[in-house]
Amino acid sequence: MKIIMGGTYDPVHLGHLRCALELSELLADKTEKGSNVHLLPCYNPVHRGEPGASSAQRVEMLERATEGEPRLIVDQREILRQGPSYTVDTLKAMRQQYGVDEPIALVLGTDAFNQFASWHQWLEIPTLAHIIVLNRPGWPLTATGELAELVESKRVEKIERLFECGAGYILPLELSLLDISSSKVRSSIANGRSARYLVSDVVWRYICDNQLYGYQD
Repeated sequence: MKIIMGGTYDPVHLGHLRCALELSELLADKTEKGSNVHLLPCYNPVHRGEPGASSAQRVEMLERATEGEPRLIVDQREILRQGPSYTVDTLKAMRQQYGVDEPIALVLGTDAFNQFASWHQWLEIPTLAHIIVLNRPGWPLTATGELAELVESKRVEKIERLFECGAGYILPLELSLLDISSSKVRSSIANGRSARYLVSDVVWRYICDNQLYGYQD
């Protein structure tokens, strides 16, 4: 199974990393092969403004943060493709690479999933991948309209179901998510506060050394 966690990673924080590691461990319990998690930074986010760090800087922070952890893979396919980072295009490329039978799962927090119906060609995404919806603190799942109908028709309750086919299921999942966001990290730094322990030490050093997000000595 291919697990992908997309995002701007501006910057990557401990909530991202802990979530990805727990998910990898959970899936390893279900299959002898285990499952790595692909951390997939976008090049040009279409649902927010320009990132505060460049593509190269965001990739560098991800690589430093995941060094020594083989279960977490920095996947640069959207960075290398450039242009608008539409998830449906990424999944189509992965299907060409891995075939139609390989299970692929897209991981989204409830905050992102609640806006899923506004995504580019969103109804095509469940034909290309399963969707794992992680409960994010302060963001209950509030699907309405067509999105609610999609959840009702595709929802499963057991993670083992994701191994049955390549795509098509929606799995709500509870993990020990940390209440950290990249916007909180950026805001703390911009207001002259430390972001240490919100991000890993290597990422914090990188932010300080490169004076990102308004950091000043």
